[in-house]
Amino acid sequence: MFKQCVILHVDDDENDSTVFQRVLMSKGYNGTYRRVRRVESAKAYLSGTDCYSDAALFPRPDIIVTELSVHGADGIELIRWIRQRSDYRTTSVIAFSVSTNPEMQRQSVEAGATCFIEKRPDYADLVMKVREIVEHRPAGNLSPLPCLVLAFSNFAMSTWKISDELVEIAF
Repeated sequence: MFKQCVILHVDDDENDSTVFQRVLMSKGYNGTYRRVRRVESAKAYLSGTDCYSDAALFPRPDIIVTELSVHGADGIELIRWIRQRSDYRTTSVIAFSVSTNPEMQRQSVEAGATCFIEKRPDYADLVMKVREIVEHRPAGNLSPLPCLVLAFSNFAMSTWKISDELVEIAF
């Protein structure tokens, strides 16, 4: 079972967000999950400004999962922005994208991502990495694990559909 933690998911695709959240819950995640759709919203959330000023409703994330292309914004720049903030320098940041471009993967890691994971329809690799970060850290210490790039074969975007049946992911 997942230890409690707060996950902030930066992604503009409602289907992706719903599938990720369902897979997390199916694997025993019982922490707080928050999602924002834009890079600007992520910055406001992490700064505790605008509509995100209530820390009880919008707690500090232990893990940030960011799509690298959010409404045309640059997720790599978001990662750099996060790493420049002293209060988030050690927060685990997972770069997540359909891109198989090695240069994008390298840039996200150089910008400060804990790891890059290629987006797959079953979310197995992302959920496994989140679980690894959460389960292998002492309570209160969710600092990043060593950097790792997980890249897998392409898939057709047309296969991304929400259904009540999710692929079972074994840990």
